[in-house]
Amino acid sequence: MAVLVAQRDVRENVAFLKQLQDPADRFEFLRRTIKVSDSVYLRELEYGAYLLTLYWTIVRGYVLWRHGFACGRCGCEEDCQVHHLSYAHVGCEYRHLRDLEVLCKRCHSDAHVGAAELTEALKSIAEQKRMARAPEPVRWNPHYDPRACNLTKIDGRWL
Repeated sequence: MAVLVAQRDVRENVAFLKQLQDPADRFEFLRRTIKVSDSVYLRELEYGAYLLTLYWTIVRGYVLWRHGFACGRCGCEEDCQVHHLSYAHVGCEYRHLRDLEVLCKRCHSDAHVGAAELTEALKSIAEQKRMARAPEPVRWNPHYDPRACNLTKIDGRWL
């Protein structure tokens, strides 16, 4: 709970938040009270713990409310979740709401499976490109190997 504001103000702010019923009002209060140090703290949390914070509860509730509690892909209104399009802004999503989308459980699962398949495909393509750029192995040629020609190296030069 100390994520929202300084420790001395937490009890007062949580009590005030409980009075606010409208997700837009709660989000606006969060936006006005959050500090940079709070965002840094949130980024350092493990993702599972992060999802249990008051901060995420408020942001998630606002995003669901703003999108009408309906999946952005299929329009389903049951079991909707908030999906991060990018994890680059974890802890400061309140400034990057476009990185969040509302998906039903099925579409959310499909989004993660599709992302995993895409990642594997991109890795495969990168490996193919790397192999295409790799130089051919150098073949042993006795004419260019001074040891094969029984030459002697004196003062850094082969004689």
